[in-house]
Parts: sequence; C-alpha cells; structure tokens
Amino acid sequence: MPILSANRIGGVLKDIHETDEDRSYFITRLFIHEAFNKDVNERSLSEVNEKNERSLSEVLSEVLKASDFSKLEKLIKFIEEKGEITPKEAEAVSGKSAATVRRYLKILVGTGYVESEGNTNNSVYKISKYMNENY
Repeated sequence: MPILSANRIGGVLKDIHETDEDRSYFITRLFIHEAFNKDVNERSLSEVNEKNERSLSEVLSEVLKASDFSKLEKLIKFIEEKGEITPKEAEAVSGKSAATVRRYLKILVGTGYVESEGNTNNSVYKISKYMNENY
C-alpha cells in the first residue's frame, strides 16, 4: 500500500510524494499551473509553423555573439543556399586559411544547428536535422 504525502501552500496542492512502506521507490507528482496549459493551447498553428520556418541565419544571429556571427555570416549564407559546405568551399567563400576555417566550422557545429558528416578529409557541414526541434 503506497504512502502518500502532499505539500500544500496557502491551501493549494503543490505536489504529491508517494513511496511504499519499504521505501523501495519514490515518486513525486508536480502539478502544472493552470495558466501554463492556457498559454500553450492558445498558441495558433501559424505561430508554431512560423517558429519552425526560421532560417539558420536568424537562429544563429540570436545564438552567437555578434562578432562571431559577422565572421561566420558568409559561411552561414552559403550553407543556407547550397544546403551544405565543405572545408575547401568554406576557405574559398571566406578567404581565410584552413586553420581559421576549421575554427569557424567548429563554432558552427558547437551551436548544435550545424552538423558534420564524413571523416576529416571528406567532411561536409549541413544544417542539423534537429534545428527546428531544438529552437
């Protein structure tokens, strides 16, 4: 038979704790404030779609520092237009050395919105398939 205890603050149920007599498990139920469900349900489908259709540039301009974004902007635009970029293409687009391009691509991958495929000699950088889920 479970043992229940509840926390009430100002007469309002905040959470419930449940365990058995041997205390072999512990479950806590946290109640969601009614306003949370109201806010979620009132969002329109167009707002959800608008969020999912944000470009890589828009997202990264908010995630990266302005100085980093300005350095990476040419690479980001190229990835948006072509769908992917190789390190050699990144060197040509940015006019930077291979070492600098590696640093730039590492920053992009570090955001989680760009992913690398392939090995070191045949790397291709693409927009992450999880971008719209993560943002």
